Amino acid sequence: MASTVESFRSQARFFELSGILLTHPTKGAAVMLDVDGNDIEMSPERVAENVGLRIGASMTVEWWLSPDIDLTCTYEFHPLGREVQTFYLDGLTTEEKGTVSSVVGRLFSSNAESSIALVVDYRGLTVEFDWDDFALRGLGNLRAIPDLLITAKRDELIDSVRRHGGLALDLGNGFVQLSGIPGDQTGVTGLA
Repeated sequence: MASTVESFRSQARFFELSGILLTHPTKGAAVMLDVDGNDIEMSPERVAENVGLRIGASMTVEWWLSPDIDLTCTYEFHPLGREVQTFYLDGLTTEEKGTVSSVVGRLFSSNAESSIALVVDYRGLTVEFDWDDFALRGLGNLRAIPDLLITAKRDELIDSVRRHGGLALDLGNGFVQLSGIPGDQTGVTGLA
């Protein structure tokens, strides 16, 4: 389900409890990126309105771990009220990546009725894989499992992962956590 103004505010409060801020710690303004990647400072309320109203096909928001460390998130909007949030962990330390992954994982779990999949790929094993097709349309076969993959239960996917030596842990609420297919370093898809 796509963000609304109120759900975005709620996400900002949720992140803030873990030290990830929407407003820059010293400037006091929130930052969105324009189509050229330039920072546009604005009020947190304006960011919530922009994301909640889905004024474009995608929007990029900067979250802050400190005045010098930002976390870029792209909100990409799809038909039928679907949304993909992609957090870019480039440049973060292992500890910072763990913090972000944990917070996003808790956010995912707290909104299970609207969530479809959670993918964390530190190593880039699946960088070429079309996760939108996989999560939104049930398309694509995996050749490698990223560092963390939680997705809706699909028997054929679980059977395929197990046939290739991977593990499938039933999390309840219709979700399964998949692990254990190391794949190759190219991230090529095609698990049959």
